[in-house]
Amino acid sequence: MMVLMVSLTALLGSCDSNKAEKFNSPLATVVKMNAAESLMDFEEAEKYQDVDKIYSKFTKGDTVKPHDVWKEVVTSGNSMAAGKKFTNQLKYFNYDIAEKVNSLGAEVNLKAKSPGAEIQAIIYKLELRNAGWTVVDIEYKNK
Repeated sequence: MMVLMVSLTALLGSCDSNKAEKFNSPLATVVKMNAAESLMDFEEAEKYQDVDKIYSKFTKGDTVKPHDVWKEVVTSGNSMAAGKKFTNQLKYFNYDIAEKVNSLGAEVNLKAKSPGAEIQAIIYKLELRNAGWTVVDIEYKNK
């Protein structure tokens, strides 16, 4: 029994270098970002994404800042969730999920299982920054 405990401890200790890689995968980053947004924890959600890069394409000149657009999108989604018809939780089980990692970055693709779904795919593009993945673009493909 003691040999087994020592072996397990040694094995777990040797896996520590892989631990960060496992927990900081592109998919884990997307899940953490979506979870923080659904809880409207903007400070936590911002750790996983480049808000300026993602939402600058939705700004109208200098009058609206990307952070304002982002907070409005998240707040609107949560307001809709107050009704029984909508939810602010991403239902991952309704999607086939693929993760692609290459030297230029990563993509997490969520493809709707239902051909009748309004949103057929969500594509998250990520870059490796400071030893962690950061979402830099989100693309929605409608039917």
